[in-house]
This record gives sequence, structure tokens and C-alpha cells, in this order.
Amino acid sequence: MAITDEAMNKLRKNFDIVREESDYGNGRFVRKTLEEAKMNLAERILQFKESEITTELITTIEECDIPDMSNRKKTIRRMGFAC
Repeated sequence: MAITDEAMNKLRKNFDIVREESDYGNGRFVRKTLEEAKMNLAERILQFKESEITTELITTIEECDIPDMSNRKKTIRRMGFAC
């Protein structure tokens, strides 16, 4: 897999956004983000005709494939009993 410079910049912005959350799990977040990006890539490829699909197209994650975290709602998760 390859990733464009624009996509990498968007990833960095996403990491900066979520790093401030108390339940941020670096490895888990990165894995889930990249899995979602690969799914978005697959959906984007479906928009092309078969003759237009190249190896580069199916192996390159672009900025539009990276989920947008700027509108992410911060949720507070609590464990245990509430009083």
C-alpha cells in the first residue's frame, strides 16, 4: 500500500485531534483508521470502469479515503456505577 502526501497530512491532523481525548488508544486508533481508509478506497474504486482500474489505483490511499475527525464528537465513557 502507498499513501499520498495529502492523505498523510490529513492523518497527522486526525492524530492531533484525538490525542487530546482521555481514552485515546494510539495503536487501536491507527489500525481502525487505516482499516476504514482501505474500505473507503474499495468503495471509491467501485466508481471506476474495469478498464480504468490500475495497480496504482487499488494500492494508493488518497486524502478522500481518510475519515474526517474534525467533526468528531468527544464522548466521555465511564465505567462502574453512577450515583
